[in-house]
Amino acid sequence: MSTEVSKDRMSWIKAVAALFEISKQGLAKKFQADLKKTWEKNLKTRKKELVQMNDQKADELEDMNTQLEELMEQRDNKFIAVDVDRIGSLEERKAYIIDFNRAIDRAMDAVVAQEEAIEEYLSNMDTRIKDKQREIDHFTNKLEMIK
Repeated sequence: MSTEVSKDRMSWIKAVAALFEISKQGLAKKFQADLKKTWEKNLKTRKKELVQMNDQKADELEDMNTQLEELMEQRDNKFIAVDVDRIGSLEERKAYIIDFNRAIDRAMDAVVAQEEAIEEYLSNMDTRIKDKQREIDHFTNKLEMIK
């Protein structure tokens, strides 16, 4: 009978150990499901943010380009906006040339400043978009690893 008890006892131990193993597998599956859910949520959020960033970039760029067009038009108008009342005599013309040049320079500087602002904005947005895409790729890769 001692052999029988020992065999029964070993069977029970194996059965309990098997249950522990099944329990551990169940926990691992739950953990995997939780990870997947969390990472999918993060991925979805990042994808939405990327779409929003691209929309924002397009809207802002449209506004900045409209402003640039207006500044270019103002610049072009400065070249033909000659005050004929100020060019009558040589002294008046000399003084007006200085004012005329300043007005044109300000208009040209405004165009250049807007062009530079557009370039800087695009550079910053492109960097942010690339960073967001890296985050998306990161979560996509993590999800692939636990499938």
